[in-house]
Amino acid sequence: MKTCSAALAGVLILAAWAAAVETITVGDSSAKDFLEGEFEGVYVDEGAQVVLAPRSSEVLSGVDHAWCAAAGADGAVYIGTVPGGVVYRAAGGEAEVFCETGEAGVFALAVLDDGSVAAATGSGGKVFRISSGGEAEVLADLEEPYVFALARDSEGLLGATGGGEGRVYRLGAESELVYDSPASHILSLAVGDGRIFAGGDNGSVYEISPVEGARVLFTASQGVIQDLAPAGETVFAGTAAIAEPKAEQQAVRSIIGELKARQAEPPLAPGAQPPPAKREYKVANSVYRIDPGGRVREVFKIQGGLVLALAVQEERVLAGTAGEAGIYSLAADGADEARIHRTDSEEVHDIVVLPGGGFLAAMGMPGKAVLFGPDRASGGDFTARVLSGEHVTRWSALEWEGRAPAGTKVSFEVRTGNSPTPDDTWSEWFAAAVEGPRAPLEVPPSRFIQYRIHLATASSLTARVGRVEIRGLPVNLAPQVKEITAGPAENNDGSRPSNSKNDENETAAPELSGKIKISWKASDPNKDDLEFQLHFRDASMPDFIVLEEDLSEKEFEWDTTRVPDGKYYFRVAASDAPANPAGTELSGARVEGPFVIDNTAPLPGEPEVSRRGAAALITVEASDAASPLAEALYSVDGGRWRPVFPVDGIFDSPRERITVKVEKADARIVMLRVSDRAGNTGAVRVILEMEE
Repeated sequence: MKTCSAALAGVLILAAWAAAVETITVGDSSAKDFLEGEFEGVYVDEGAQVVLAPRSSEVLSGVDHAWCAAAGADGAVYIGTVPGGVVYRAAGGEAEVFCETGEAGVFALAVLDDGSVAAATGSGGKVFRISSGGEAEVLADLEEPYVFALARDSEGLLGATGGGEGRVYRLGAESELVYDSPASHILSLAVGDGRIFAGGDNGSVYEISPVEGARVLFTASQGVIQDLAPAGETVFAGTAAIAEPKAEQQAVRSIIGELKARQAEPPLAPGAQPPPAKREYKVANSVYRIDPGGRVREVFKIQGGLVLALAVQEERVLAGTAGEAGIYSLAADGADEARIHRTDSEEVHDIVVLPGGGFLAAMGMPGKAVLFGPDRASGGDFTARVLSGEHVTRWSALEWEGRAPAGTKVSFEVRTGNSPTPDDTWSEWFAAAVEGPRAPLEVPPSRFIQYRIHLATASSLTARVGRVEIRGLPVNLAPQVKEITAGPAENNDGSRPSNSKNDENETAAPELSGKIKISWKASDPNKDDLEFQLHFRDASMPDFIVLEEDLSEKEFEWDTTRVPDGKYYFRVAASDAPANPAGTELSGARVEGPFVIDNTAPLPGEPEVSRRGAAALITVEASDAASPLAEALYSVDGGRWRPVFPVDGIFDSPRERITVKVEKADARIVMLRVSDRAGNTGAVRVILEMEE
């Protein structure tokens, strides 16, 4: 029984300490948290977990825009460029020049049944057939400025034009007009479930039937349908509005103008030229899902970006964007999304899914083509945002949630510093010894801390990290006393002003008398509970004397009539002992003063009476031992009290000469009352002799 009581007492003591010395926790647990970090070979998946990204390799670079792409059944991929009109081919390695069309740009590619490649170009409106040897011949000359899109159906090849008239043609030696739309540009074309879909720069998605004609399935508020991706009976539409109405048409024209300028004035040096200034997009764009029967749902929205490319891969939709440039993986029903790739290019123009799995993305400014997957990258790093405690903290442990299947690995590193941005003053990276879900830390105390995750795999699987928390105990900091004031004890509601002075200004010391209230402001950086000691001394004393100890409130009432009049200093010491174990407590103190204690009334001297005609002149030398005089009043024969000023015109000294002039000829009794700044009052009576 005795042992249990001792144990219980120990638990209660520890509980009291734990309530005061609180461990803090910082970390990341949501997609929003993780997305503030930096990614290399990893991304935050739809479950808000950091995972390895698809393996990627750059197969083309050194161009302005890799604008479009297509994949052959043999695994080869073809990339069309703008400007320059060059088609590249990549098969198991870096891309090589496949065909130079001589046109300003290649805007769309399609691999035909015989293995040849159709290339849609501008600004001459030609579609070329490129043989397996890279030789080009004109497949169709539409006499339109630009052919922006190609698609294949059971009857052959379709092409969409722009540059003034947005039309859809069935391509061949004698091309046939399928639909003449109201749009200026048909920017996207797709075939799904036997149906033909087209998207224009007027925001409309058309379903086109050679027999029944065309109908509008949906018109997006953004005003531009940049790409379409069919999935069975459903079609997904991506928008690319720039800003205000019709700005998207101006953007299309600006691209055309750039192409014409470059065609007229070839680059002075080979290779890619500096891109134009980065565009800013001030509206939100979307991916819409259009189901049979016309039901439309928004499944993705990007603020300040464009949706330029769409592709369906298994049960998900891949979206390539500009502005916030990258590649997103979207649930087909809009339930979740994940940004699986971030790029230093400004635009992702096209995405093509490969027959053997994975996909290729064509990008612009700078132009490049990147091959992804289908397997995971062998390793990748996530560097978290900088995390912060309120004060310097001893960081003790890192905890994480997730899983690491066989063949995968998770490791952590941590660094610390006292500036919000890591710099040369920060520590080096320290490896954290991960033991299951917890890793003890041995790092320098700091206010700021940052962690880094390294994921690795020797298989197609990936480790997953969904929550990271770092725990620490703030370093104890001394409390601070910020102000000491004193005023009348009855000043409980703050209606009467209190007095506060420091020892740098002794000429205007506040005067106090009777029972006073001494108050102070104090705080603790760790928000610990505090206790206080109040000390005092007069101007002649070398050391402070304890007035009261173990105060929990920030005020104390004191009867000053128990001490002699004079100038006094107050010292308040604050300690965080109630919140910290013995030996670890800290304290802070402050001294303020002087405060004048004056409980003695002023002393009016012997009156001097003289006559000036019928008037009587009464002169009194009044003095106070501790504080300056503040007021003088006189009354004649019990009448109204009237103020009188000293001879020098101002009350500013403990000794003043006061003269009262009594005009009343028959006055007999004059009362003179003098008060000091502490409120003490002294009086003298003068009896006037009647003149005969």
